[in-house]
Amino acid sequence: MSSKALYYPYINLPKKEWTFKTLLYWDSMLSIVPSSYIQNPNNLDPFMLDLVREGLVEQIFPIDFLHKINNYDEIFINFIENKYLKR
Repeated sequence: MSSKALYYPYINLPKKEWTFKTLLYWDSMLSIVPSSYIQNPNNLDPFMLDLVREGLVEQIFPIDFLHKINNYDEIFINFIENKYLKR
């Protein structure tokens, strides 16, 4: 079984000691990334881009999962309107 660590809430992992230690102890790290980065990977900072290219960090694109939730857009809009935009 593979064990992965999710880095959140930022896209780029910092070039810090804990990052290197985490990469040593986990099979891989995941980072949530906007789909626009698929066509423009140079939007990542150089350190993060190296980690992705070497296969040490896996990018997670939310758009890849939204289709699995039926009527996601309606559910999301209703939630926001009913919970936060009520007047």
